[in-house]
Amino acid sequence: MLPPSHSRTDWAHGRRRHPRPSFQKDDLATAGIDFKNRALTMSALEEVPIKRAAMAQSERVILVADHSKFGKPSLISMIPLSDVHTIVTDSAPPEEWLNALQALSIEVLVADA
Repeated sequence: MLPPSHSRTDWAHGRRRHPRPSFQKDDLATAGIDFKNRALTMSALEEVPIKRAAMAQSERVILVADHSKFGKPSLISMIPLSDVHTIVTDSAPPEEWLNALQALSIEVLVADA
């Protein structure tokens, strides 16, 4: 719980006076993965600073995205794909996209059905 003098918005925008929390892992979701711009897409602009703040304080960033998210551009492509360490998905992406992820040193894990 945040101290009464700090709102969630203050924390999300990095304006806390206290040390920021540190996480071993940050599991996050996305509206899509835009391979052209090498970015994660968001459906809501207000999510971006919150996700960036959590990612910045995490040792590993794990993206959980089903196969429908691959190659899905959006108007809001604000988080670099290179900030992700691992992607967990339900089905392997096409080889072209898998090669792009490997070039960025992103581990891809396909969950068993």
